[in-house]
Amino acid sequence: MKHFVAILFLLSGYTCYAQHYNNFKVSVYCRAYEVRQMGDTNNYLKPLWNEISRQLKVDKVYLETHRDLIIVNQDTLNIAKKFFKDRGIEVAGGITLTISEPNRFQTFCYSNPDDRKKVKYLAEYTGKILMNLFWMISFLPIAKMMKP
Repeated sequence: MKHFVAILFLLSGYTCYAQHYNNFKVSVYCRAYEVRQMGDTNNYLKPLWNEISRQLKVDKVYLETHRDLIIVNQDTLNIAKKFFKDRGIEVAGGITLTISEPNRFQTFCYSNPDDRKKVKYLAEYTGKILMNLFWMISFLPIAKMMKP
């Protein structure tokens, strides 16, 4: 469980088809470091998820596609997405636009054309695999800004 960064959103009055609690929804944000291991469902994902779900009723999981220049491959994302959907968990995408967290959270430079290309690629990659309303609302304005 220490490998997952859990973010609990306590949103009073927020409802969803899979909501387990009356007054809030529980979401878990999975970093790219962990998501890249989720292709191994028997040895990694199932035991970890069993431990988490034994203690908490999760409504939604965010699967991060990029962090620190790690890009999770599509096959792994598809396996993870199916794993959670088969359990009635909403799945969404996430992106952390860092190049190096240990280097004071070094991020892409939006004035650098090469960095803008990379950010555009990452946003499109995440959207293609894990398209949902959250992504459209959060990242579409960024993708539009990235046009030269």
